[in-house]
Amino acid sequence: MPAPPDLIDCHFEFESFPFHRIFDGALHPAAFNPGFGWSRFAPFKDRNGAIVPTIYGATSFECAVAETLFHDIAPAARFKTISLAKIEHRAWAILVPAASLRLVTLFEPDLNRWGISRTNLIDTPPSTFAATQRWAAAIHAADPAAQGLLWTSRRYDRERCLMLFGDRVQPNELLVPVHVPAPLTSRTGLLEELQSLARRFGITIVP
Repeated sequence: MPAPPDLIDCHFEFESFPFHRIFDGALHPAAFNPGFGWSRFAPFKDRNGAIVPTIYGATSFECAVAETLFHDIAPAARFKTISLAKIEHRAWAILVPAASLRLVTLFEPDLNRWGISRTNLIDTPPSTFAATQRWAAAIHAADPAAQGLLWTSRRYDRERCLMLFGDRVQPNELLVPVHVPAPLTSRTGLLEELQSLARRFGITIVP
């Protein structure tokens, strides 16, 4: 994968759309990840060597599930399953930014300007995440006004994903006005929706 250029010219969109989160039900829905785990664009460090807290979201419930619970289930796997135990502690919420967010777009025109494509940055397996995290760090460093990233989902490509930078967006700037956080397995409607989506992916939820 190409390394980020020394100078990154960012294109922004100003967005304030509600976004969906699937998260650890023991946490507040607007809690930023302080650097745990391993994902496409996090964790990464700022220019001073401090880990930048992040929060992921998606433009629909289906996309949020696909990018979290189903993310690491290989499409080519003969048996695609997920344990109910991996779902039980997860919750769903919708967050609404209190003001428009300045998001760096990771769409083809923007990536092409940087000498890469979606194939290089978005449609890549977990083995590339160390390299894709370097891109997140470079974009974060390129413009102090950037508050996050915006791209088209890999696992549910009719929707978009975002990742916000916790040193530039505060939890109290993300409101929960519509839905009280709900454990995925505690509400019949939510569980049925999750099971329906799993069937669409060819995934079986097992006890």
